[in-house]
Amino acid sequence: KPVKCKIAFAFGRDTTGELKMIVDTNNNYNLSDDDIFSPTEINGEKWGNIDSMALGNSINITYERFLENKIAKESAQLFIVHDSESGRFMYNFPQYAVAEINGRKIGICSDYFANLSYNNPGIVLLNDSIKKGDKVHYNSILSKNEYLEVKNKLYKIIRVNLNRNALIIEKTNLPKNQLYSTQVGFKSFRFEGSDFKTKTSVSLNDLKGKYVLLDFWSVFCGPCIHEIPNMKGLYEKIDKTRFEIVGIVGDSPPDVLGKIINEKAITWHQILSDDTNKIKEKYGISMYPTNFLLDTEGTIIAKNIRGKELENKILNLLNKKLQ
Repeated sequence: KPVKCKIAFAFGRDTTGELKMIVDTNNNYNLSDDDIFSPTEINGEKWGNIDSMALGNSINITYERFLENKIAKESAQLFIVHDSESGRFMYNFPQYAVAEINGRKIGICSDYFANLSYNNPGIVLLNDSIKKGDKVHYNSILSKNEYLEVKNKLYKIIRVNLNRNALIIEKTNLPKNQLYSTQVGFKSFRFEGSDFKTKTSVSLNDLKGKYVLLDFWSVFCGPCIHEIPNMKGLYEKIDKTRFEIVGIVGDSPPDVLGKIINEKAITWHQILSDDTNKIKEKYGISMYPTNFLLDTEGTIIAKNIRGKELENKILNLLNKKLQ
Protein backbone atom coordinates (compact mmCIF):
# COMPACT_ATOMS: atom_id res chain seq x y z
CA LYS A 1 0.00 0.00 0.00
CA PRO A 2 1.47 3.39 -0.96
CA VAL A 3 2.46 5.71 1.88
CA LYS A 4 1.19 9.26 1.40
CA CYS A 5 4.45 11.12 2.00
CA LYS A 6 4.27 13.71 -0.79
CA ILE A 7 2.43 17.03 -0.69
CA ALA A 8 0.76 18.19 -3.93
CA PHE A 9 0.12 21.84 -4.79
CA ALA A 10 -0.94 24.06 -7.68
CA PHE A 11 -0.51 27.76 -8.40
CA GLY A 12 -1.53 30.38 -10.91
CA ARG A 13 -2.85 33.92 -11.26
CA ASP A 14 -6.46 35.01 -10.88
CA THR A 15 -8.32 37.42 -13.15
CA THR A 16 -6.70 40.38 -11.39
CA GLY A 17 -3.21 38.99 -11.93
CA GLU A 18 -2.64 38.14 -8.25
CA LEU A 19 -0.63 35.00 -7.52
CA LYS A 20 -2.69 32.27 -5.84
CA MET A 21 -1.84 28.84 -4.51
CA ILE A 22 -3.59 25.73 -3.25
CA VAL A 23 -2.05 22.83 -1.26
CA ASP A 24 -3.48 19.35 -0.75
CA THR A 25 -3.29 19.78 3.02
CA ASN A 26 -5.26 16.62 3.89
CA ASN A 27 -3.36 14.49 1.34
CA ASN A 28 -6.42 13.02 -0.34
CA TYR A 29 -5.25 13.73 -3.91
CA ASN A 30 -8.08 16.24 -4.28
CA LEU A 31 -7.64 20.03 -4.25
CA SER A 32 -11.35 20.90 -4.34
CA ASP A 33 -11.68 20.68 -0.54
CA ASP A 34 -8.63 22.87 0.20
CA ASP A 35 -8.41 26.64 0.61
CA ILE A 36 -6.94 28.96 -1.99
CA PHE A 37 -4.45 31.46 -0.54
CA SER A 38 -1.87 34.04 -1.53
CA PRO A 39 1.68 32.85 -0.67
CA THR A 40 3.83 35.17 1.42
CA GLU A 41 5.85 37.43 -0.88
CA ILE A 42 9.53 38.22 -0.38
CA ASN A 43 11.90 40.20 -2.55
CA GLY A 44 15.38 38.75 -3.03
CA GLU A 45 17.27 38.88 0.25
CA LYS A 46 14.77 41.25 1.91
CA TRP A 47 13.14 38.70 4.16
CA GLY A 48 12.31 40.75 7.24
CA ASN A 49 11.63 38.73 10.39
CA ILE A 50 11.50 35.17 9.05
CA ASP A 51 10.35 33.71 12.37
CA SER A 52 7.32 35.96 12.58
CA MET A 53 6.54 35.27 8.93
CA ALA A 54 6.67 31.50 9.51
CA LEU A 55 4.57 31.61 12.67
CA GLY A 56 1.92 33.78 11.06
CA ASN A 57 1.69 32.16 7.65
CA SER A 58 2.28 28.41 8.06
CA ILE A 59 -0.44 25.97 7.06
CA ASN A 60 -1.14 22.59 8.65
CA ILE A 61 -0.65 19.54 6.41
CA THR A 62 -1.06 15.80 7.01
CA TYR A 63 1.04 12.95 5.67
CA GLU A 64 1.87 9.33 6.46
CA ARG A 65 5.00 7.54 7.65
CA PHE A 66 5.98 4.20 9.13
CA LEU A 67 5.95 4.03 12.92
CA GLU A 68 6.63 0.67 14.62
CA ASN A 69 6.05 -1.04 11.25
CA LYS A 70 2.60 0.47 10.78
CA ILE A 71 1.41 3.37 8.67
CA ALA A 72 0.79 6.32 10.97
CA LYS A 73 -0.85 9.63 10.16
CA GLU A 74 1.19 12.71 11.09
CA SER A 75 0.68 16.45 10.87
CA ALA A 76 3.19 19.23 10.31
CA GLN A 77 3.42 22.95 9.64
CA LEU A 78 4.38 24.01 6.11
CA PHE A 79 5.61 27.51 5.32
CA ILE A 80 5.70 28.65 1.68
CA VAL A 81 7.02 31.93 0.27
CA HIS A 82 7.27 33.31 -3.25
CA ASP A 83 10.36 35.29 -4.27
CA SER A 84 9.10 37.97 -6.65
CA GLU A 85 12.66 38.72 -7.77
CA SER A 86 13.48 35.22 -9.01
CA GLY A 87 9.94 33.87 -9.45
CA ARG A 88 10.77 30.86 -7.23
CA PHE A 89 8.75 29.24 -4.48
CA MET A 90 10.60 28.28 -1.29
CA TYR A 91 9.37 26.26 1.64
CA ASN A 92 10.24 25.01 5.13
CA PHE A 93 8.73 22.72 7.74
CA PRO A 94 9.25 24.94 10.84
CA GLN A 95 9.19 22.24 13.50
CA TYR A 96 11.56 19.90 15.29
CA ALA A 97 11.54 16.73 17.35
CA VAL A 98 12.77 16.30 20.92
CA ALA A 99 14.69 13.41 22.48
CA GLU A 100 16.07 13.03 26.00
CA ILE A 101 19.06 11.34 27.64
CA ASN A 102 20.09 11.50 31.30
CA GLY A 103 17.74 14.40 31.92
CA ARG A 104 19.08 16.49 28.99
CA LYS A 105 16.71 17.40 26.19
CA ILE A 106 17.92 17.26 22.59
CA GLY A 107 16.35 19.25 19.75
CA ILE A 108 16.38 17.59 16.31
CA CYS A 109 15.50 19.24 12.99
CA SER A 110 15.42 17.50 9.63
CA ASP A 111 17.70 18.58 6.78
CA TYR A 112 17.70 22.24 7.88
CA PHE A 113 13.88 22.12 7.96
CA ALA A 114 13.77 21.29 4.22
CA ASN A 115 11.87 18.00 4.65
CA LEU A 116 10.68 15.54 7.29
CA SER A 117 12.83 12.52 6.41
CA TYR A 118 15.50 13.15 9.10
CA ASN A 119 18.12 11.62 6.79
CA ASN A 120 20.44 14.51 7.65
CA PRO A 121 19.33 15.64 11.09
CA GLY A 122 20.58 18.78 12.79
CA ILE A 123 20.97 18.16 16.53
CA VAL A 124 21.51 20.48 19.48
CA LEU A 125 21.50 20.10 23.25
CA LEU A 126 18.76 22.23 24.79
CA ASN A 127 19.18 23.95 28.13
CA ASP A 128 17.28 26.27 30.45
CA SER A 129 19.01 29.34 29.04
CA ILE A 130 17.25 28.84 25.68
CA LYS A 131 13.89 30.57 25.96
CA LYS A 132 10.94 30.15 23.63
CA GLY A 133 11.71 31.89 20.36
CA ASP A 134 15.49 31.91 20.92
CA LYS A 135 17.85 30.59 18.28
CA VAL A 136 20.94 28.48 18.80
CA HIS A 137 24.13 29.44 16.97
CA TYR A 138 24.71 27.60 13.71
CA ASN A 139 28.00 26.17 14.98
CA SER A 140 26.17 24.58 17.92
CA ILE A 141 24.17 22.33 15.60
CA LEU A 142 25.58 18.81 15.33
CA SER A 143 25.28 16.27 12.50
CA LYS A 144 25.54 12.52 12.07
CA ASN A 145 28.91 11.06 13.14
CA GLU A 146 29.55 14.03 15.45
CA TYR A 147 29.47 13.81 19.25
CA LEU A 148 27.05 14.89 21.94
CA GLU A 149 28.59 15.63 25.34
CA VAL A 150 26.23 14.92 28.23
CA LYS A 151 27.47 14.95 31.84
CA ASN A 152 31.10 14.53 30.73
CA LYS A 153 30.24 11.52 28.56
CA LEU A 154 30.56 11.48 24.77
CA TYR A 155 27.95 9.92 22.48
CA LYS A 156 28.39 9.51 18.73
CA ILE A 157 25.31 10.49 16.70
CA ILE A 158 24.41 7.56 14.46
CA ARG A 159 21.03 8.41 12.89
CA VAL A 160 17.35 9.05 13.48
CA ASN A 161 15.19 5.93 13.27
CA LEU A 162 11.72 7.16 12.36
CA ASN A 163 10.19 3.68 12.60
CA ARG A 164 11.24 3.51 16.27
CA ASN A 165 10.74 7.25 16.79
CA ALA A 166 14.23 7.40 18.28
CA LEU A 167 17.58 9.15 18.04
CA ILE A 168 20.27 6.47 17.85
CA ILE A 169 23.54 7.39 19.62
CA GLU A 170 26.56 5.34 20.67
CA LYS A 171 28.60 5.90 23.81
CA THR A 172 32.38 6.10 23.51
CA ASN A 173 35.03 6.00 26.23
CA LEU A 174 37.72 7.63 24.09
CA PRO A 175 38.78 11.22 24.88
CA LYS A 176 38.27 14.04 22.36
CA ASN A 177 41.91 14.10 21.32
CA GLN A 178 41.58 10.55 20.02
CA LEU A 179 38.33 11.07 18.10
CA TYR A 180 37.82 12.33 14.54
CA SER A 181 34.91 14.67 13.91
CA THR A 182 33.93 17.96 12.26
CA GLN A 183 33.48 19.66 15.64
CA VAL A 184 35.64 22.23 17.37
CA GLY A 185 37.98 20.46 19.79
CA PHE A 186 38.17 17.22 17.80
CA LYS A 187 40.72 15.88 15.32
CA SER A 188 39.94 16.67 11.69
CA PHE A 189 39.37 13.73 9.33
CA ARG A 190 42.48 12.76 7.39
CA PHE A 191 42.27 12.89 3.59
CA GLU A 192 44.40 12.75 0.48
CA GLY A 193 43.68 14.18 -2.95
CA SER A 194 45.30 15.75 -5.99
CA ASP A 195 45.78 19.45 -6.66
CA PHE A 196 43.42 20.25 -9.53
CA LYS A 197 46.01 22.05 -11.66
CA THR A 198 49.37 20.52 -10.77
CA LYS A 199 48.05 16.98 -10.05
CA THR A 200 50.46 16.78 -7.10
CA SER A 201 49.34 14.90 -4.00
CA VAL A 202 47.87 16.96 -1.14
CA SER A 203 47.19 15.39 2.25
CA LEU A 204 46.46 16.68 5.72
CA ASN A 205 49.46 14.78 7.06
CA ASP A 206 51.77 16.78 4.76
CA LEU A 207 50.48 20.02 6.30
CA LYS A 208 51.19 19.08 9.90
CA GLY A 209 52.96 21.94 11.69
CA LYS A 210 50.91 24.61 9.86
CA TYR A 211 47.58 26.21 10.61
CA VAL A 212 45.23 25.08 7.85
CA LEU A 213 41.93 26.42 6.54
CA LEU A 214 39.84 23.75 4.82
CA ASP A 215 37.41 25.60 2.55
CA PHE A 216 34.56 23.51 1.13
CA TRP A 217 32.84 25.24 -1.79
CA SER A 218 31.07 24.72 -5.10
CA VAL A 219 31.28 26.54 -8.42
CA PHE A 220 27.50 27.05 -8.27
CA CYS A 221 27.59 28.69 -4.82
CA GLY A 222 27.23 32.48 -5.11
CA PRO A 223 28.53 33.30 -1.59
CA CYS A 224 31.54 31.03 -2.25
CA ILE A 225 32.50 32.92 -5.40
CA HIS A 226 31.94 36.23 -3.62
CA GLU A 227 34.40 35.21 -0.89
CA ILE A 228 37.27 34.35 -3.28
CA PRO A 229 38.72 37.93 -3.48
CA ASN A 230 38.84 38.09 0.34
CA MET A 231 40.58 34.71 0.50
CA LYS A 232 42.99 35.80 -2.22
CA GLY A 233 43.92 38.99 -0.36
CA LEU A 234 44.53 37.04 2.84
CA TYR A 235 46.59 34.35 1.12
CA GLU A 236 48.85 36.86 -0.60
CA LYS A 237 49.77 38.48 2.73
CA ILE A 238 50.06 35.52 5.08
CA ASP A 239 53.22 33.59 5.96
CA LYS A 240 52.74 30.37 3.96
CA THR A 241 55.36 28.55 6.02
CA ARG A 242 52.94 28.75 8.95
CA PHE A 243 49.50 28.86 7.33
CA GLU A 244 47.88 27.16 4.34
CA ILE A 245 44.49 27.17 2.60
CA VAL A 246 43.11 24.04 0.92
CA GLY A 247 39.99 24.45 -1.18
CA ILE A 248 37.86 21.32 -1.49
CA VAL A 249 35.34 21.63 -4.30
CA GLY A 250 32.24 19.46 -4.36
CA ASP A 251 29.32 19.00 -6.76
CA SER A 252 31.17 20.86 -9.52
CA PRO A 253 32.07 20.05 -13.17
CA PRO A 254 35.87 20.01 -13.71
CA ASP A 255 35.71 22.36 -16.71
CA VAL A 256 33.81 25.03 -14.75
CA LEU A 257 36.21 24.71 -11.81
CA GLY A 258 39.22 25.11 -14.10
CA LYS A 259 37.69 28.21 -15.65
CA ILE A 260 37.06 29.85 -12.26
CA ILE A 261 40.58 29.03 -11.00
CA ASN A 262 42.05 30.76 -14.07
CA GLU A 263 39.66 33.73 -14.08
CA LYS A 264 40.06 34.41 -10.35
CA ALA A 265 43.80 33.61 -10.35
CA ILE A 266 43.44 31.24 -7.39
CA THR A 267 46.89 30.12 -6.23
CA TRP A 268 46.16 27.94 -3.19
CA HIS A 269 45.47 24.21 -3.46
CA GLN A 270 42.14 23.15 -4.94
CA ILE A 271 41.04 19.53 -4.68
CA LEU A 272 37.99 18.25 -6.55
CA SER A 273 36.04 15.97 -4.22
CA ASP A 274 35.03 12.96 -6.32
CA ASP A 275 33.94 9.33 -6.07
CA THR A 276 37.53 8.26 -5.43
CA ASN A 277 38.65 10.52 -2.56
CA LYS A 278 35.10 11.16 -1.19
CA ILE A 279 36.36 14.09 0.92
CA LYS A 280 32.99 15.85 0.89
CA GLU A 281 31.27 12.70 2.11
CA LYS A 282 33.91 12.06 4.78
CA TYR A 283 33.23 15.51 6.24
CA GLY A 284 29.45 15.19 5.81
CA ILE A 285 29.20 18.47 3.88
CA SER A 286 25.57 19.29 3.14
CA MET A 287 25.83 23.01 2.38
CA TYR A 288 28.29 25.52 0.92
CA PRO A 289 30.34 27.37 1.91
CA THR A 290 31.62 25.43 4.92
CA ASN A 291 35.10 25.81 6.37
CA PHE A 292 37.24 24.46 9.20
CA LEU A 293 40.29 26.10 10.76
CA LEU A 294 42.83 23.58 12.08
CA ASP A 295 45.73 24.06 14.46
CA THR A 296 49.23 22.76 13.79
CA GLU A 297 48.26 19.27 15.01
CA GLY A 298 45.15 19.01 12.84
CA THR A 299 42.60 19.73 15.58
CA ILE A 300 39.61 21.91 14.63
CA ILE A 301 39.76 25.23 16.49
CA ALA A 302 37.05 27.14 14.58
CA LYS A 303 34.51 26.59 11.82
CA ASN A 304 32.50 28.69 9.39
CA ILE A 305 34.33 31.97 10.01
CA ARG A 306 34.95 34.34 7.10
CA GLY A 307 36.03 37.84 6.18
CA LYS A 308 37.39 39.99 8.99
CA GLU A 309 36.58 37.40 11.64
CA LEU A 310 38.78 34.86 9.85
CA GLU A 311 41.57 37.37 9.30
CA ASN A 312 41.55 38.46 12.95
CA LYS A 313 41.58 34.85 14.12
CA ILE A 314 44.63 34.06 12.00
CA LEU A 315 46.37 37.26 13.10
CA ASN A 316 45.86 36.24 16.69
CA LEU A 317 47.21 32.74 16.03
CA LEU A 318 50.31 33.91 14.21
CA ASN A 319 50.75 36.86 16.59
CA LYS A 320 51.74 39.29 13.91
CA LYS A 321 50.11 41.92 11.74
CA LEU A 322 49.35 41.60 8.05
CA GLN A 323 51.09 44.28 6.04
